[in-house]
Amino acid sequence: MQKFEFCFEKFLSQRVEKEIKFVFISHLLYVEELMNTGVIPVEEYNSKRKEILDRGNAAIRNIDEQINSIFSNLEIV
Repeated sequence: MQKFEFCFEKFLSQRVEKEIKFVFISHLLYVEELMNTGVIPVEEYNSKRKEILDRGNAAIRNIDEQINSIFSNLEIV
């Protein structure tokens, strides 16, 4: 069962990471388009870009920690 738990945990982490990356890359593209059309200045774009990347990476780390916590406390009988 250990191998199943590890494989499922890894699979779940990878799927969640992929979905989060999709969301924050979509936001990055939107903010980049706003900058390219002149709606927001380059400085604001850089600030928003950093914020999006920081929050996305933090979300991935937090969710990975939660998944690891769940599986470390899980007992399959």
